[in-house]
Amino acid sequence: MQSIKVWDGFIRSFHWLLVINIAVLYFSIDEGMIELHFVAGFFAIALIVTRLVWGLVGSKTAKLSALLHSPIAVLKEFKNPSKGVGHSAPGSYMVLLFFVLIIVQLVTGLMSMCRAQRLILQIGCTALISIFYFMPFACMLLPLLCIK
Repeated sequence: MQSIKVWDGFIRSFHWLLVINIAVLYFSIDEGMIELHFVAGFFAIALIVTRLVWGLVGSKTAKLSALLHSPIAVLKEFKNPSKGVGHSAPGSYMVLLFFVLIIVQLVTGLMSMCRAQRLILQIGCTALISIFYFMPFACMLLPLLCIK
């Protein structure tokens, strides 16, 4: 039996970094380590932004366009599951919902630390800071993650 690598190294690393980061976020707030929670939150923002960028320029199965299916395709997949590579149509809806839920959680986390009148400015600044702070590290690691 021949094994096929469906997702590239970047996607695999993103998945595990996100899992670890969510665990750190949960543990840090539960234990009252607000500074660690703050840093992990910014790292989560950087992960999501980097994943969205990779969804535009990455491999075929990593592209966000591979997650877009019609509701009719989802219903057909429930009746007759396909043997295709990557996420099925219902699975892609789950991935998109997961992205939305993580982004909502990150935004509400930012809102809890901001005043309402400065929220929009701070979200914009936070996103820029996280992109410029974490993107160089992601760019340095990217070639290592994509080696076959």
